[in-house]
Amino acid sequence: MASKRFVQILALGLLFVLLLTSCMPIQAPAGEMPAAATEAAAEESAWVAPEDAVVAVPVDAAPVLDGMADDAIWAGAPVLGVEVDKGAN
Repeated sequence: MASKRFVQILALGLLFVLLLTSCMPIQAPAGEMPAAATEAAAEESAWVAPEDAVVAVPVDAAPVLDGMADDAIWAGAPVLGVEVDKGAN
């Protein structure tokens, strides 16, 4: 009976140690800088949207949503066509 109790206490102790070591923060040694901080930032290539994708266009001011396409922002907006069949889309 005593050996069973000893094994239980040992298992709980090991579990406790495992939990404590997994909670420790990982830090780089004081003398070394992380590799990401010393490397120059790579130039990003321009992102190209897939064909027929709906994308957001960055603007300086919000467009007027009045049902008319006479606002200047709509002149440069990409055209989007959606095919429907008798109202079921």
